[in-house]
Amino acid sequence: MLSEGKGVTLLREIRSTMGKNCFLLEDWSGFYKANFRECDCLSIPEFPWDMSILNYPCPFSDEDRIRIRDTHFVSLGLKTLGGKPLTLARFVGVHPYGRIPHFNAGIVLDDPVSKRDIGGLRWYLTFRGIVPHSNLYSSEGQVALLHEKYPEYEAPLPIENAMMHAFYFRKHRRYLSPSRYVRCRTKTTYGEWIEIGCSDDVGIEISQSSLNDDMIDTDVGIGASRKF
Repeated sequence: MLSEGKGVTLLREIRSTMGKNCFLLEDWSGFYKANFRECDCLSIPEFPWDMSILNYPCPFSDEDRIRIRDTHFVSLGLKTLGGKPLTLARFVGVHPYGRIPHFNAGIVLDDPVSKRDIGGLRWYLTFRGIVPHSNLYSSEGQVALLHEKYPEYEAPLPIENAMMHAFYFRKHRRYLSPSRYVRCRTKTTYGEWIEIGCSDDVGIEISQSSLNDDMIDTDVGIGASRKF
């Protein structure tokens, strides 16, 4: 954990570099009334990458001028919110239908995995789109593509991707993925991949894939989260 002074400096540097594409302590306080003492968040975890990584060329872009700061989102996750573990189900629950943003989560919230998917007090550096052309692969092929071509990345946790979609809306006042689903790292207890995206007036959709692992759905691509 960082000292208070170093933590403040780190947050300032991240916000200066990322602009609206980050969600930090003051954002949790402002948008979710988070109590940082309750959340064990008085001490900020060290940023697990060198700060210069935000200025590296984005590995998912063919243009050298496009940097990670232009295509990724930096989030600071919490262990708890409102005195309860910050699971996927809990996070969706604080975005009730009728408010903006909100989620259309369907039966995923009935699955036990939604109550076990806990992010914790940690940093996330998440690509805001799908891995290029991954929607042309089966789910098995998507995982192999991410592992082989982008070894510094892994598929995001559902809680991570759900937070990014909500945070992005709060900062930009528009939804992030109007036409694609992002395949996450986790499966339901029935072995179905969890997918998040296709955000529109009905909210941020969270669904489960009904396809076999060797089948292709061009509306779904795999997401990418930078490894520590």
